[in-house]
Amino acid sequence: FLKIIDNNNLKNQLFANKIGSYLLTNKIKAPVIKKKIIDKKINKVFILYDYIEGKYVNINNKNIYLLGSNLYKFHKVIKKFSLKFKIKENSDKKIKLFKKILNQKYINNYKFNEKLMKVLKNPKNKLYFENLEKNQQIIHGDLNYKNLLMNKDKEIIFLDFEDMQYSYHNPLLDLATIIERFIMISKNKNKKDLINSLLYGYFGNKSQINYKKKEIYYLLKSFSLKSILT
Repeated sequence: FLKIIDNNNLKNQLFANKIGSYLLTNKIKAPVIKKKIIDKKINKVFILYDYIEGKYVNINNKNIYLLGSNLYKFHKVIKKFSLKFKIKENSDKKIKLFKKILNQKYINNYKFNEKLMKVLKNPKNKLYFENLEKNQQIIHGDLNYKNLLMNKDKEIIFLDFEDMQYSYHNPLLDLATIIERFIMISKNKNKKDLINSLLYGYFGNKSQINYKKKEIYYLLKSFSLKSILT
């Protein structure tokens, strides 16, 4: 498939390609660049990837369970990626900036509406961001409906690795992201069952699910805060 980007975004794409190549060598299907053509006249880059067969993931308990188990494998492999220290450095800079923005004096310099001001001044915000820095490793950081495919062999294929160069966080943030961007917006009414299927697929046993739910709740809060601050 073909992807067309601005020339100034090429560096991000090449970094993402390093991640894709690493995943592929570790038996996790991922898109990698086959050929690129730079057109300086229009400031565009045409990037050709090998075609990946798959469909968007249909939301049901079985598929969500598979998504959880595949995400666990993804985290286990990407944890050993050689450029993790650079990713950690990039990520730490962003977190430091978020914490600065949440500083009381900084908030008071801006005229946010009353409801938003109440959210930003919540004393628990510090706790939410502390959970982001717990058990840190490289994560995907941008999991949503369009960045997940399922092939005929019921394998989950993760796409779009650009945000990973800034994503060195608690790995459970990826689970929280799937819950917010994937499960909660679905038309499936049994959202509680879907969340349990996701967590059971990821952890492999039910004993850890209740223990981790509070941590995931805090990460959902931090994710919402990050959305506001960016």
